[in-house]
Amino acid sequence: MQWPFRRRRRALPATSSEPRFRNPYFAGPTPKQSSQRMVLELTALGFVFCGLLIVAAFSPAIFSLTTIDVHGNERLSKEVIQQTAQESIAGSHLGLLPRSNVLTVSMSAIMAGLKSHYALDNVTVERRWPHTLVITVKESYPAFALKLDTQSAALITRQGSVAEILTDLSKLKDYPVLVLSEPLTAASGETLLMPTLSSRIPELSGKLRAAGLNVTELRLQLPDCPTQIVLPQEQGTNTNSSTNANIDVNLNSNATPALEPTPCTVQDRLKRAEDVRAQLEAGYGLLISTSGDLDYQLQKYQAFKTNEADAVVHDYVD
Repeated sequence: MQWPFRRRRRALPATSSEPRFRNPYFAGPTPKQSSQRMVLELTALGFVFCGLLIVAAFSPAIFSLTTIDVHGNERLSKEVIQQTAQESIAGSHLGLLPRSNVLTVSMSAIMAGLKSHYALDNVTVERRWPHTLVITVKESYPAFALKLDTQSAALITRQGSVAEILTDLSKLKDYPVLVLSEPLTAASGETLLMPTLSSRIPELSGKLRAAGLNVTELRLQLPDCPTQIVLPQEQGTNTNSSTNANIDVNLNSNATPALEPTPCTVQDRLKRAEDVRAQLEAGYGLLISTSGDLDYQLQKYQAFKTNEADAVVHDYVD
């Protein structure tokens, strides 16, 4: 039923125990409606707060990347590492998120970019709020030198990457020098040799000195390009016209297949190299496989030298 008098301005609040008539003294929302309204208001406030937080986080004035600190570098300059890091950030794909923001910067892209350009054992990237990235590098030390041509050489790490390009060949006296039979061009940070070979070259040089063998040259034996089987072709009837040429080819099953080399570069051959020829002052050339036991191979030479007459000189000893 409806009461005829006017609704009070300050109606008493409704309670869960009072009956719900259309009485103005008990006008107002039910407890359930009040709780629902409170939930909606808190949800709206939460969305507003999250929106303000996102805007503040991505704002250039709060978390913009302004400083890149570099630690641990010795041969590489800080400017070079900083420039490479900036290029790695610019090349990473982050969609709508800002790239030059400490909060959203791709640290994996920076580490991958530095390792691909320079010879580094380890790279770590840390955030220092609010505007700084800290890059700590551990450079790979050269283990030996690889002569690229008569005027330049590359310092190679144990991982097979180029640590530095030298044009002053007088600096090579502190490293074992590996010679190539063909000229080669390389860039700093490029991986030339496999780690299984690069890690054995310093060990081989040390074992040769320990055995009392005077080595005049260490030459890397480059393998030939891979070969592919090519079946010979026999031409049958050949019908030529002004616009088309039809050639019937008959493959003879009795024909002997031929082996032809596959085109490859010097870099491709370097990745497959594993034999080193050590030229001795005594006139012998030791063909040593770095994939085998170095001590066993040197013991074989010592036994051969003991049993061989001094007058006999071989081109090389395998």
